[in-house]
Amino acid sequence: MSPGEGQPGQVGKIVIRGKATVTGNTDPLWVVDGVIIGSSAGDLNPADIASMSILKDAASTAIYGSQGANGVIVVTTKKGQSGKATVNVSAKLGVSQLSQGKLSMMNGAELYDYFQSFPNQEDIKFSRYTPELRNDNYDWFKENTKLGFTQDYNLSISGGSEKIRTYLSLGYYNEEGAVKDFDFSRYSFRFNVDYQVTDWLKIRPQVSGSRKDILDQQFGVGNFYSMLPWDSPYNEEGNLVGNRPRLAG
Repeated sequence: MSPGEGQPGQVGKIVIRGKATVTGNTDPLWVVDGVIIGSSAGDLNPADIASMSILKDAASTAIYGSQGANGVIVVTTKKGQSGKATVNVSAKLGVSQLSQGKLSMMNGAELYDYFQSFPNQEDIKFSRYTPELRNDNYDWFKENTKLGFTQDYNLSISGGSEKIRTYLSLGYYNEEGAVKDFDFSRYSFRFNVDYQVTDWLKIRPQVSGSRKDILDQQFGVGNFYSMLPWDSPYNEEGNLVGNRPRLAG
């Protein structure tokens, strides 16, 4: 299992049987409560998971046919328990920060001095190529990153009798990315019922749903390293360069 690229809402990569193909898909098959979901868990709330099993040998995955060629992940969600109603509430908070590691970028003065070391100064065709560039220093990495913040809230109610048991859960997950203008929110719910009609008949209706709100208005981190510190996206008045002024009325 390997982590994703760090973008809010992005899931990690799971490989069960190894890399057996150059261009083919290696994602395992997901089965939730006996229902085949596909090559991902969809919008399943991790707080609703009761157990998880990994099937990787040919005998155990045979019932899924060719869909289980890359392995199968079998998930069982939580069910209601008989007895007095139980209410569970959980809240998790976290922070994230984008690190440059040991990579250090030149500031405006350092980049200008580096250009000055070139022997072919007459070939540098740049109208703003003057010593004043040493004072222009826009930090693209610093100005486009921030301290990311993650919130995860879950509420579940479980209870019932020996004949009928119910489980209801509500979840809210929000992740503000460490890169500005990256944001992910997910709202989810699940309602499971176990109804023992007779000694030989049990009905288990399940209803679940989710909604995702994604804000993605930013370029990749690699763009921060390709921009010069001499360039700024704002003009002297503090407005974005190239933006048209709003018309009155």
